[in-house]
Amino acid sequence: MNTSKTANLEYFSFYHADFMTDSSFTFYNPGKLVDDDLELILIKTISPETNPIDFVPVYKFEMRLSATVNKLGYIDFRVENT
Repeated sequence: MNTSKTANLEYFSFYHADFMTDSSFTFYNPGKLVDDDLELILIKTISPETNPIDFVPVYKFEMRLSATVNKLGYIDFRVENT
């Protein structure tokens, strides 16, 4: 591992230590998310304890055309208190 990545990882490990130890975050089911022809389908949640890259809770959604099952792509929503 190069030194810049090591330095960044050490910085984030220190800076986001409260997210790693705080298991008080509760994931909520957002329900149906539709706007005109775009629909977001919740496919996965990732807790801070299992996410060593970001240290924050993540919702992963699949984007679809609402009238079909055609996938348009994916989008992540990272929850962070700044």
